Amino acid sequence: MQVKQKGKIFYTMVCNPRDIIKLVDVPAPKTGQKAQRPWLEKKVKEIAEYVSGRARISEDKGQEVKAKGIIPNAPILNIKYPMGVVNEATENFLLFPESYEEFQKYYGCIDIIDGQHRLISFMEKYRDIDFKDDEVYDMSFNIFINLTINEIRELFMITNDKQEKMEQNVLREMKKSLNLLSSREDKLYDLVISLNEETISPLKDKVIIGGKKVSNGFKLTQVSKIFDKSKSYELISKQDESTQIQLISNYLKGWQNVYNSAFTDSKHTLGKITGLKYMMYIFPYVCEILRDLKKPLNEKNVEDIIRKLYSITNGESVFQDDKIKLSFRSESGTIILAKNNGNLLKDECIKENSIFDPLSI
Repeated sequence: MQVKQKGKIFYTMVCNPRDIIKLVDVPAPKTGQKAQRPWLEKKVKEIAEYVSGRARISEDKGQEVKAKGIIPNAPILNIKYPMGVVNEATENFLLFPESYEEFQKYYGCIDIIDGQHRLISFMEKYRDIDFKDDEVYDMSFNIFINLTINEIRELFMITNDKQEKMEQNVLREMKKSLNLLSSREDKLYDLVISLNEETISPLKDKVIIGGKKVSNGFKLTQVSKIFDKSKSYELISKQDESTQIQLISNYLKGWQNVYNSAFTDSKHTLGKITGLKYMMYIFPYVCEILRDLKKPLNEKNVEDIIRKLYSITNGESVFQDDKIKLSFRSESGTIILAKNNGNLLKDECIKENSIFDPLSI
């Protein structure tokens, strides 16, 4: 099919990618190119595995789902003299070499503008053993003729640098709908969704799900990661979901009772995702303190402990001190600060509740 845009003619054709790649002068991996980024062998092998139908797309190893190996999007090519498009009546097609002499003549006449990793995966040396030579596998291609280097660079830029990668929050929602999440990720997803819906939760209506817009909201993937990496979810995972919701809500309400800006003031640290991270990384320390005190994790008990934290960290100054504020600008800094303050809190609570030893001097 012939396409015309801005006076430039190009063609959309269906070809066997195994035939196309044979005529491409493929540079060595990680080699700089005039109008392409260096290609990576690891990525090529991953695509080859995908095409063969062996790539796992589910996150749950116990319930494995394999990819079908379909590549529907069209790579973009530039063909150069002496190769050309043959036009016969309403058909347009490429003539591929049939002899060694013709192959030598046409080798290097095809440049890949977009889709180099996809095409290189069809080289004989990278094709997966499960992808048989006689298996029919056609792809559509957009084919230009004798483009200048600047035209090639413009097309490369518009198809690569100007395109955004799929947002992880949207990808997570798609995987959920396709049952491709691991068992743990699936339960975390449901927990965060419930915390966004339940009236008892300080996170109600504050979680961004998929591509939805929430003013000053927290992305579901961010919240799930914080619950997971902070070990907070691990501590409550044996409880049923309704109990998990109650425990997390009690904990966050305890913070709100001490720090009124938590979740309400988007300019305050505790109104941001870094604030949630800080609070949840202290969660294991609060659980340990309550266990030692033999007290349940209810709103009042959490509030009492967080008031001690408020006192030993000089109230709001932990969020206002210029040096300490730097810690909240990075994930690692926030985690280190939370763990340091968690240990301070634990030591303070142990000191206050230690049993008198008459033999100590």
